[in-house]
Amino acid sequence: MKNKTVQSLLLFSCSSLLLFSCYKKIPADKNFKADTTVSPAKVATASSPQLSLLWNELPHEAFKEMSSVKMRFKNYRLFALDSLTMQTLLSKAPKEKQRNIQSLKIILELPRPDSGFMKFSIYRTTVMDSALEASYPLLKTYGGQGTDDRTANVRLDFNPNGFHAYVTSQSGEWFIQPATRGITHQYLFCFFKQDVVTPDRKPFEETGVPVK
Repeated sequence: MKNKTVQSLLLFSCSSLLLFSCYKKIPADKNFKADTTVSPAKVATASSPQLSLLWNELPHEAFKEMSSVKMRFKNYRLFALDSLTMQTLLSKAPKEKQRNIQSLKIILELPRPDSGFMKFSIYRTTVMDSALEASYPLLKTYGGQGTDDRTANVRLDFNPNGFHAYVTSQSGEWFIQPATRGITHQYLFCFFKQDVVTPDRKPFEETGVPVK
């Protein structure tokens, strides 16, 4: 029964088949501020090699393993994620019942598939009982409310399967997910739902590749 419950949790918005090659637990940062905004990262250049903070946008040709990806997109953006910073931020997210306490709010920026980023107030959600949470401490899920666009909501997770996000808003639905199995943060696709060329497969069931 416990195994079936865990399997269903992993399928809430993402593929449970991805494997994380290594995992490092990040100690709590005593200097971490409760209300934290992470600005979108800029692509590093020769003149400014230290600009990458959380999201680093990459050129499409940076991902060399397109043959391993089955789903195809008409348009997409490619990112590398600073997974350690992301894990530290999410570890500070308040519980859902505390989401409206101003001093506890965590503001996170997520990339949009067309351009730019969108800000969300992030909180931790509970999808299993306390006993299961204790048995599977890496299975964390989160929700978020748009701060720039109040119609926007996000459901996301960051666990041994990598980082996954599903955003709904008046401007559309989009996903962020690892580009392929076994690569959980070096390459992530960001794409609108309508840009998936294989509509018979849901995002996260199989990974994607851009249409040539």
